[in-house]
Amino acid sequence: VLFPILYCSPIAIIAQTQRSISIITSGFLSIAAVTLIVMTTIIDHQKYEFRRSKGVIKINGVDPFFITAKYKNDNGDTAANLLLGSGYWSISRHPNYICEAATFAVFSAFQGPATLACHLPAVFIAVFLFVRLMNDETRCLAKYGQSWIQHCNKVPFRILPGIY
Repeated sequence: VLFPILYCSPIAIIAQTQRSISIITSGFLSIAAVTLIVMTTIIDHQKYEFRRSKGVIKINGVDPFFITAKYKNDNGDTAANLLLGSGYWSISRHPNYICEAATFAVFSAFQGPATLACHLPAVFIAVFLFVRLMNDETRCLAKYGQSWIQHCNKVPFRILPGIY
């Protein structure tokens, strides 16, 4: 219930305040938003195709690097997942999160240099994705153990290459 409200809030604020930005700025932000949406889709699609093919796929023309991470499922049986470390997923362990946060920041930028309160939904999304990232990291370490540590050594950055 909360996310549809958050995603619509920049447009609602613009409509209520009747604020406007220049055509050039609007065009730039539109191109940035579409680019980020396309990047998020491509990144997610790469992982989807990798999992669908069970790792038998070429990424950028070469065989992908991956780790077969074994774990115990709810029934106590041994199962395995493939941890992708090639393509976009070699840049960071959560490249889709940074694109999603940046997309929402661009949506928020359409409001122009408004008060900080207008940009709180973008801040909320960024914080939400960061908390989710940390939970994912903790859950994967608990689930995959040594395989996750190997994956982290291969793909050392969580979200921002060279930074974090």
